[in-house]
Amino acid sequence: MISATTIQSPKIRILRLRRAVRALWTGRRRVWTLAVLGVLLVSGAVVWDKYPRHPVLLPIASRYPQSTRAMRLPGKLRVLFLGNSLTEYNGGLATTMEQLAASAKLKPMPVFDELTKFGATWAQLWDVTQARDLIAQGGWDYVVLQDYSTAPMIYQTEMQVYGRRWSDTAKAVGARPVFFMTWPHQDKPETLQPIAAAYVGLAKDNHGVVAPVSWAWRTVLHDHPELILYDPRDKPAKHPTPMGTYLTACVFYSIFFNHSPHGLTGRIVEGTNVYIDLSPTVANYLQDVAWQTVCDAKALASTQPGAVPEMTRKK
Repeated sequence: MISATTIQSPKIRILRLRRAVRALWTGRRRVWTLAVLGVLLVSGAVVWDKYPRHPVLLPIASRYPQSTRAMRLPGKLRVLFLGNSLTEYNGGLATTMEQLAASAKLKPMPVFDELTKFGATWAQLWDVTQARDLIAQGGWDYVVLQDYSTAPMIYQTEMQVYGRRWSDTAKAVGARPVFFMTWPHQDKPETLQPIAAAYVGLAKDNHGVVAPVSWAWRTVLHDHPELILYDPRDKPAKHPTPMGTYLTACVFYSIFFNHSPHGLTGRIVEGTNVYIDLSPTVANYLQDVAWQTVCDAKALASTQPGAVPEMTRKK
């Protein structure tokens, strides 16, 4: 039998709860309470960012939501870029590559697509996007892999694990993985070496291609520091200016077509958006640096491109 003294009315329970809250909010207890809440909030944000519990899947392709294998007919060079904002900035590398190829009057026209997520690591691209499904459709010659900018310094093990996973996924459909050697943050030039070593090592271990983008950036920054490659709005600066995106695209052009991009357009426009607009002098200089960088890097077996569909450059 339950005695009347064990029954608590809602009012009594509310009063006791209020007293307990007041007790936590007095004197030193207030400080400790705030400290504990702060730790819990920060820890929760970190865990949520790394292991999202309710991920929202991105469309199957960011440029072409309707993208299917039928759009990637045999005989064309077909390239998929996977990455984050370093790939997506200034209209995206796929758009820039597309217009460089059009400027070269390549026949048949290559197909460039991209799927990106701002701030994503390879692990997050794997877990919360449909990039794997897009690769699995097949019809790709190359899959370009761009990891988080500081991953070689802070996520070394994760980078190795997911570099292999992405490589195996690409190779399963006959595509060759291309490792996008990113540039260091502007205030951390000393990290160029570990970044370069990480991507070269991954390319060698996974029979892929390394795109020596950061080496091209190093040349321009050393020889012509007046040319701005880092977006000055960043703190710290890490994203590319239109000039930085253009130089990066020229490196990929040199790799995919084994040909200098010299003389191609320096203006990248999509609709009313002018993403890149360089003078012929600057564009030609960046084109030449990209080509020379790729030529010099061919001493590394991992930089050799695989067999690609035959392309003709219209005179």
